[in-house]
Amino acid sequence: MIKYVIVGLLLLQAGGLNAEEVNQKGDGYFEIKNFSVIEISQEEQALHYNNLGQEPPIIPLPNLPLPTPGQPGTIPGAPKSPIAVIDEFITIGERIWKIIEANKPVVDIRTNHYSILPNNVSTPSDLSSWSKPEVKTYMITYENMFGMEVVKFVFRVMYSHSGNLNGKGSYIANAGIFPTHLEVAWGYKFTAVNEASLPTNIGSLDDPIANIEMSLNWSVETVVKSEHRKAIAVLDGTGTMDFYQ
Repeated sequence: MIKYVIVGLLLLQAGGLNAEEVNQKGDGYFEIKNFSVIEISQEEQALHYNNLGQEPPIIPLPNLPLPTPGQPGTIPGAPKSPIAVIDEFITIGERIWKIIEANKPVVDIRTNHYSILPNNVSTPSDLSSWSKPEVKTYMITYENMFGMEVVKFVFRVMYSHSGNLNGKGSYIANAGIFPTHLEVAWGYKFTAVNEASLPTNIGSLDDPIANIEMSLNWSVETVVKSEHRKAIAVLDGTGTMDFYQ
């Protein structure tokens, strides 16, 4: 499995507070005061890595032929990709997959992406005019009652768009939410899951435009509290991407 998250697990025993000192300060350490979700530039993302003395991983989203129905994946060791026909679309890929589980990356970029194509084809290579991957980067941060940053999670929403069949339609390939950086303070547990909606057609029957929602569902847990939140990226085949939280 290709796991391309750099995880900076901040163990407070080694870099500041230890468990005994946390107990002396009281439960405020485990109480969330503020949280934010903001879009950041590639330059800002690089700064976060530089602060940790590491560079971001350079691993492009694969643009590989997807398997035909009932056939194994095109990458050795990769499982079969689920395929479903939804009205005028065929969807290829899991709709739900784990990104982070208990502070550890579990995403596999070989298989964890989602494509919406015409229902009479089986691979993005049957279409033409695909765009380069559209990418937006976001950062989630949590701060406790002491003003300490206890969670920092950076992720990218990526997909290719504008694929058409004989000049008709605008489709989506290799869509997904992909993590790039995570820091979690001692005593906190972070989990994140990607969920893709069923596609809808916001165009016409003759000239369909694929539209989907990619949801990031995450939780932050401590010994005293569990918090669950959700953000949604709405993607369409023309290249429009909107983000809601």
